[in-house]
Amino acid sequence: MPAFSWLALFFGAFYFVYGAYLPFWSLWLEGVGVSAEMIGLLLGAGMAIRVAGNLMVMGQIKGAGHLLPVTRLLSLLSLLAFLGFYLSHNLWWLVGLTLLANFIYPTLMPV
Repeated sequence: MPAFSWLALFFGAFYFVYGAYLPFWSLWLEGVGVSAEMIGLLLGAGMAIRVAGNLMVMGQIKGAGHLLPVTRLLSLLSLLAFLGFYLSHNLWWLVGLTLLANFIYPTLMPV
């Protein structure tokens, strides 16, 4: 696949998922019975952990040869994290997966 097609597909998929995730995440959490206070805490903690994810993952990339394997790994891990939301609606499971997804998925953009 040519580089232009690969990048176009990647950015299109990234913003499609992010565009669906951000506005509707709090509504989905409310629908599974999470309180408004906990939703606010989850959204705030998710924003804070994004910084840590970018700093930690980007600090481990030492050269251009690491970019594609790291992108593939982060894509697979973020897919698994998002699929994990369908396994259980337990509050602490949702907290853990929210933090994990917000640690992994936004890190794909700078990579």
